[in-house]
Amino acid sequence: TGQEGDVVFFSMAYIDGETFDDYIEHKKWFDAEHAKWFLSHAIAALHSAHKANIVHLDIKPANFLIDRGNNIMLTDFGLAETLIKDAGEKSQREAFGTPAYVSPEQITRSSTDQRTDIYSLGATLFHLMTGHPPFNGATIEDIVWAHLEKPFPIEVAQEANLQIGWIHL
Repeated sequence: TGQEGDVVFFSMAYIDGETFDDYIEHKKWFDAEHAKWFLSHAIAALHSAHKANIVHLDIKPANFLIDRGNNIMLTDFGLAETLIKDAGEKSQREAFGTPAYVSPEQITRSSTDQRTDIYSLGATLFHLMTGHPPFNGATIEDIVWAHLEKPFPIEVAQEANLQIGWIHL
């Protein structure tokens, strides 16, 4: 951050790369090796955030950038919250993340913690490995209802030839 005359500014490093949404757009689905590579970076990023008592609340393919050196970075902490709140303080969240990857507790406006990001990471990985988000629907309501009420889409995972260990994960 800085100020130049009357102009206050915020600057960030430019990342020369792409998001994992770009992978989805180009139909580059992950095999087991790519999934392990992605997870190792994603888990490290979430671990750092969680050690700082931060829950991201919008884990999705578009929020992971990969630079030209194959470094993965977690971005967009716009919905993030701290886990440490003053006594009696409740979150006043209006937005709840991206419907295709949102956790049930975000939908119901319940308490969130690291498990929220883990659920959304699982939904992200599912999409990157199968080519489909876990749940689809004609409306946002259909999609979020599915996260709350529908069983895990095992048929989609099987059609994508995911090994049973990945399906259980």
